[in-house]
Amino acid sequence: MPEVKNIFVGAKMNKDLNPRMISNQEYIDARNAAIINSEGSDSGLLQNVSGNTLLTDFGLTGINLEIIGFYIDPTKNILYSFITDWNDTSPDQSSRFASSASSHYICAYNTNTNTGTVLVSGYFLNFSKTSPILGINLLEDLLFFTDNRNQPRKINVVTAGLNPTYYSKEQHISVAKYYPWKPMRLAKYTPVANPYALLVNSLLTVSLQPLLITDGTYSGTVGTGGWTCNGGPPASFPIGTGALIEFNANGNIISDVKVLSSGSLFTPDLSIITVASGTYAGQTSDIKFTVSSENIDQESTMKDVVSENLPITELVTASGGITTTTFDYSESAINTNWEGSTITATESDGVTPRIKVSDNIKITNISGNTITHDTFSGLVVGDIITVGANPYYDEFFDGDSEFLSDKFARFSYRFKYSDGEYSLIAPFTQPAFIPKQDGYFLDELIVPLNVNDEVNISDENRAIKSTIVSFFENKVNSMELVIDKPSSVSSFSGIIEDLKVSEIEILYKQSDQVAIKVIDTISSEDIITYDGLQYLYKYNSAAPIKTLPSNETTRASDKVPITAKAQEISGNRVIYGNYLVRTSRPTSLGYSVSSSEKFQKGVSNSVNQIEYPNHSLKQNRSYKVGVVLVDYFGRQSDVIASKNSTIYSSYRNVGDGVISSATSYMGDSLKIVWDSIIPTEKQGGYAGIYNELNPLGWYSYKVVVQQKEQDYYNVYLPTILNNYPQDGGITISNDTAFITLFSDNINKIPRDLKEVGPQQLQFSSSVNLFARVTNTTFSGTLSTTKQYQPSTSPDTVTLIGTRDDIGVNLKIDGTEYNTSPFFSVPEVYILGDNTVDPIKPIVRNIGSNPYIAKVATQDRVGAIGATATTVTFENTRLNVYETEPFESNLDIFWETSSSGVISDLNKNIVSSSNVNQPFEILNWVWSFLESDAPETFVTELFDVSNSAGIPLASSGTVTAELINVSTPSNAEVGGLFELEQEPSPSYKWKIKALNSQVFTSSSALQTGNWSFTIKFTNTVAGEIFTRTIANSGNNILGNATPTLIKNAEPNFVVQTSSTFWATMQNAYGGGSVAPVFTPVYFQILNGLYNTGSSLDLRSSDGIVITISKVEIALYTSSLGGGFNTTIVDYKPGIPISNYIRMQPVTGQGTNVEVPPVYADPFPGNSERLFLHTLQYNGLLTAVNPFGTNEQQIYNGTPQDTQFIININVKDASGGVGFKEINEVVNFTLKVL
Repeated sequence: MPEVKNIFVGAKMNKDLNPRMISNQEYIDARNAAIINSEGSDSGLLQNVSGNTLLTDFGLTGINLEIIGFYIDPTKNILYSFITDWNDTSPDQSSRFASSASSHYICAYNTNTNTGTVLVSGYFLNFSKTSPILGINLLEDLLFFTDNRNQPRKINVVTAGLNPTYYSKEQHISVAKYYPWKPMRLAKYTPVANPYALLVNSLLTVSLQPLLITDGTYSGTVGTGGWTCNGGPPASFPIGTGALIEFNANGNIISDVKVLSSGSLFTPDLSIITVASGTYAGQTSDIKFTVSSENIDQESTMKDVVSENLPITELVTASGGITTTTFDYSESAINTNWEGSTITATESDGVTPRIKVSDNIKITNISGNTITHDTFSGLVVGDIITVGANPYYDEFFDGDSEFLSDKFARFSYRFKYSDGEYSLIAPFTQPAFIPKQDGYFLDELIVPLNVNDEVNISDENRAIKSTIVSFFENKVNSMELVIDKPSSVSSFSGIIEDLKVSEIEILYKQSDQVAIKVIDTISSEDIITYDGLQYLYKYNSAAPIKTLPSNETTRASDKVPITAKAQEISGNRVIYGNYLVRTSRPTSLGYSVSSSEKFQKGVSNSVNQIEYPNHSLKQNRSYKVGVVLVDYFGRQSDVIASKNSTIYSSYRNVGDGVISSATSYMGDSLKIVWDSIIPTEKQGGYAGIYNELNPLGWYSYKVVVQQKEQDYYNVYLPTILNNYPQDGGITISNDTAFITLFSDNINKIPRDLKEVGPQQLQFSSSVNLFARVTNTTFSGTLSTTKQYQPSTSPDTVTLIGTRDDIGVNLKIDGTEYNTSPFFSVPEVYILGDNTVDPIKPIVRNIGSNPYIAKVATQDRVGAIGATATTVTFENTRLNVYETEPFESNLDIFWETSSSGVISDLNKNIVSSSNVNQPFEILNWVWSFLESDAPETFVTELFDVSNSAGIPLASSGTVTAELINVSTPSNAEVGGLFELEQEPSPSYKWKIKALNSQVFTSSSALQTGNWSFTIKFTNTVAGEIFTRTIANSGNNILGNATPTLIKNAEPNFVVQTSSTFWATMQNAYGGGSVAPVFTPVYFQILNGLYNTGSSLDLRSSDGIVITISKVEIALYTSSLGGGFNTTIVDYKPGIPISNYIRMQPVTGQGTNVEVPPVYADPFPGNSERLFLHTLQYNGLLTAVNPFGTNEQQIYNGTPQDTQFIININVKDASGGVGFKEINEVVNFTLKVL
């Protein structure tokens, strides 16, 4: 046989031309072949292409595993594969989290070593066959990937190769890292002397209600009488014991679980206190209480360790009666308020120490001249005892005692993770500030005679002379910065394994600076040895060591999408495309805001007075409180407000009695009262709250506050002069007062100097003032300064000038003062009018000539002057005016240190609800199909329960109203459903669908979850309890199976040889003639209800019709007749639609119609099939497997041809879930 060799230098496959016309440099068809394209001599040669070979199965044995993504690293010849057997069947094919029984893997195959390795495995990967992983890149050793189902992720392939179990949780592989939402704290759990004691007056959470218990108030001690507590890891925290707890029982509901005494050894978030069944009357099952971190007693970590003594002390001398616990002293009896204070002692020389602060000796009782104290041996008569020693004094302190003295510093931290990323910065603390003397003005034991008394000096007089409060500096010079363990670990050291933390940076920020600075770095070696529940970092006022980049200051969240379809690498940057950057949030939340005095320790589980003893809310301010939702990885919502989120904090009434001999005013605070939980379920675009199967739900919350009234001054003054200077008849004014301005007060209340003349002596001012402290009388034996209750409208400065220039250097009658009512420094003396002693004349102190401001007041303020019984130049007290604050126009919310986990907040809201308060819907069971008739009930009977899960409907006191129905696209609709209540005895409710046909009108009504908002009202003994509850569970419109109806008669398409076969021959030869034949009709019906019959929705959204297989059988007379030769999918590699396709009839589509010969049996609602073969040249030309039969077509011999078409119908319209059928349509092309 002759051998033919061709060199295909054209390197081109040509299927368009007739084979007789193709040059020898081109070819018609080739399989598993490629043309060599090079500049060498072998260019154009045909060579085999390597086929597929099974390299590895990675040792995986699961069935139905598929590779849904892969990446080839050409530099190392490694193939990375993403494998799963999970198939998400939810309507959107992405919202159903993978089953724990499903298999998911990231594998690597090294072609150099021919080894396959599993890098990561576990259902937390949440892969799905419906979400192929298309965005995959390798940046150094970091493999980034995204599937538009989960958030973008990455792994270190080297780390995973060495340890396939290293990545086992979502937070290990997410590009966005865990956000440390817990702020650093300035209070710690109680010390070793009474470790982990319960906080007295705090409320425990009920975690298990009893089935039955008799109404009443009960109490018991943990560890006795049926009260037990479990132990909790770590082992250093054994079984809690000794706490006395009280609770109320009403209607089988336990509430108001209060700690009456502290006990010890309770583990926060792990200890469960159990009251055994039968402990109390009628109790038929156990009761359980949860101990949270808020229930553990705490103490402040901010301390002054430099001062040896408190600002005020008492010195006494031991005179006798000395035992190991008592001694008598010779001085006057001291105040019993010193009980509980620390004492130190020296020998009689006042130098040699006898008792040190480190001995921790405290006074337990004072009775007359006898002091009882903690046990100590060694006191002798003559020893000098200091009562009021600083119990925190540290003689070995090595820090900078002055570094924080003039600073309002706040502290935070951030994590550094194993691959070098840094977390977002945790919320900062409030300023770590306690003023010296704890903010109190202190007098000497003798009240100063006047402002110039240099012997008996007071803080008041110092402030008058200097116009500043000199002691208002930070006394804190040492503190322990507390980092609580994350909720996911049992001890703090667990963050290394659970979160892959390698370092912690301790951060510092001053109130007057933008920069965030680093104080210190804690290494993993230090962390791993710390097995407690809190990490305590000892800070001794050291200066920061470095400053963070400026972009960290504004890094509120990372710009990592929630999901992304596309991903690419450019340089060292990862770029995402077609991404979702945020989900929706509730438009409002159910809470209200109030302002009042800070809670006492333990009340409402508060330790605010301990952690921030001197912090207070400013009065005469408006506050708007918002909530920000944060996911596990730091993505944050906008600020969410409520209908009652704004509060005005008014000036305290002077009659409030906030300070007395028995109590101390510790400041005000904002409080949030929650009326309803934060929504938990995913609905519409809302992400729901975090759980293992919803890792991208909202996890934590933080409270933010907007307060636009900003900077202001406190103006420290000598006594405000009420009315003009006067003598004799005293007149009190409600609208005029004068104040003395000197030193820094001149800048706090400035003159208007924009338009003044060179000789001008009197000036206007635009400063508004609020009086805060004043006195109306003077006493030489006690302070007469009092808090002032100002109006909400300010006083206004109307005139400023020197005393003499504005005419108040004289009395009303024009005579000079014996003593000026205006104070100033220095003193100025002049000779008097009368000289009793020519050598030493009487002098008058008129003072200097200070600036005086005239104030138009809203009410009486200050004292009248220039009389012997009221205020004079020297008989003055400290008064305080507050300037009107500057109001900012910036719409900014400021982050607070109040935050928490949403699920914990919801539990607390639930546990505090009234027994009659509707809380959640019970037994909601939904069933609604598109084939259901109108007036069908789509739910079973459901109930509503209180927070303890007790049903309420059967009481007959609850009514319900369907107030809103939202479509899956969150559009509100009406008239589709109604709520019906059953009569006695159940009184439960059902939802009825009024007209199911309406769901065929819009695809927006057909798929996804419906949301029903129902308002429940329970009226008990005249008291009304209302709650509006939204149910957006699995409320979907179910799909019905479609059907296909064909022509009743056999389908024969009739053609003659003169038309049909000639056309086919013409097509084979390169022509194109449109076929003419009788259509084959069929009809697709889904199951939608329509007045008793199904609707044809072939053209609606969701109906997918495909031709899955075509068989062509030729009539073969030479073999005895019949259709006994079958060509399946006749030409491999050619789409079926090339020779058979569907076309709608007139009015049902836009394709060009071939006119039918016969009438349409389904007019207006049908499909038809028609031959498309003849419009594609050469379609039936291929290899000749059937010999003569096929040749008969080519040469024009008429033969009958049978077409067997398999049609697949998938119906997703009208409801959720695909319904699928397969039907066969046959017809014969018969030659006449």
